[in-house]
Amino acid sequence: RQTAGRGRGTHRWWSGDGALTFSLVLDRDQLMLPADRLPVVALVVGLAAARTLADRLPEVPVGLKWPNDIWVMGRKLGGILIETAAEGPVVVGIGLNVNNSLAQGPDELQLTAVSLLDITGQPWDRLELLIRLLQNLEEELIRLPQGLDQLPDRWSRFCVLQDRMVAAQRGRDETICGVCCGISAAGSLILLTEDGERHVRGATTVRIINDR
Repeated sequence: RQTAGRGRGTHRWWSGDGALTFSLVLDRDQLMLPADRLPVVALVVGLAAARTLADRLPEVPVGLKWPNDIWVMGRKLGGILIETAAEGPVVVGIGLNVNNSLAQGPDELQLTAVSLLDITGQPWDRLELLIRLLQNLEEELIRLPQGLDQLPDRWSRFCVLQDRMVAAQRGRDETICGVCCGISAAGSLILLTEDGERHVRGATTVRIINDR
C-alpha cells in the first residue's frame, strides 16, 4: 500500500487499499530524447494508460488532462509523476484508482475522483491491468524517438481540454488563459490566447473555465 503518495509540486495523492501504484526507472540513453523533450515521457505514459483503459471500457469516456492526469467519466482516475535530474535515469510514478472505492476516500475527492471499482461495480485484476499497461507503454516508448511528430494527433484522441477555455497557472503570479489547441511535439500545452498562440510548459495547475 502506498502511504505517502504525492503529485506535482506540493500536491498530495490519496491512495487507498486496492489502488495500483508503482514506479518505473527508465534509462535516459535508451529513451534517445534530448533533455528538453523529456517532458513528453509523462504524455506517453498517459497515452499508454488511456489506451489500456479504453480497451477495457469501450462504452465509457476515457481522457487525458494535460500534463499528467487520467480521467474516466469526467473524473480523475489516475496520475503520473516524472522525476529527472541533470544526469541519471528518468523515474516515472503512476497511480491508478482500481479497487479502492472513493466512498472510503477523503470528502474533498468524492465529486472529483473515481475508481474502476466505482465505475463497473466489479473488482479488477490489478496484475493483469499492470501487464497490459506495460505492454502498451513499451509500444509507445519504442515508437517515441521517431514518432514525436505524431504524438499530438494521437494525444488529441483523449485530450479532455481540446477546444475548451482553460486557465494554466505557473507559479503564484502567472495565469495564462486561452482555448486549448492540443499539445506540441515537445509536450507543451498549446493555448490560443487574446495575444496569440502560447506554448505552455511547467504549469502547476490547469483548470477548465468553460466551454466555447
